[in-house]
Amino acid sequence: MSSNPDETKTYSLMHDQTGKCIETIDENGFDLWLAAQDLLDALIDRVGDLPPIHDGKCSVCGREYFGDDIPADGMCPADDCPDTTARGAIAKAKGGAA
Repeated sequence: MSSNPDETKTYSLMHDQTGKCIETIDENGFDLWLAAQDLLDALIDRVGDLPPIHDGKCSVCGREYFGDDIPADGMCPADDCPDTTARGAIAKAKGGAA
């Protein structure tokens, strides 16, 4: 952490095998880093386990799918659907493909 009270505080996040700091984060980023798990948990809870498409309509973005266009897995295929974006962010945060 910086010792000058006029400077933005920085925090060491990662060190190499010799103990040298190799990654730092500023005060604002540190607050976000501390909240990251809570934010991820809230997003997972909000998205839930059920797919967003019910009776051919996405309950999140409102797109309608008919006949053979209804996704078999019930997941909205629209790239700009908030559910699709949220599930991608969750996968990325868990170390999977976005």
